[in-house]
Amino acid sequence: MRQLFFFVITALILFSCKKEAAPVDAPPVTPSMYFPPIGSTGWEITTPASLNWNETELNNLYTYLQQKNTKAFIILKDGKIVAEKY
Repeated sequence: MRQLFFFVITALILFSCKKEAAPVDAPPVTPSMYFPPIGSTGWEITTPASLNWNETELNNLYTYLQQKNTKAFIILKDGKIVAEKY
C-alpha cells in the first residue's frame, strides 16, 4: 500500500510539471494603409509594373469588364490606385 501511495504521489508530481511553452513568433509588421489626407482631392498612384503584375492579364481584365458592361472599376493596393476604368 505504501508503494502504491508513493507511486501515485510521484506520478502526480511528474505530470503536474509542465514544459515551458515554445516562444511564439511575433506577427509580421504590415505597412499601414495609405489614405489621402482629409480635404485632399487626390490619391497616390502606383503602377502594375512596380508590383510585378502581369499587364497582359490586366488588359484581359479590362476586356472582361467591358464585356460585362461594367461602368466603373478600381484596383487599390495598400491604399494606392493601381488601375481604374470608367
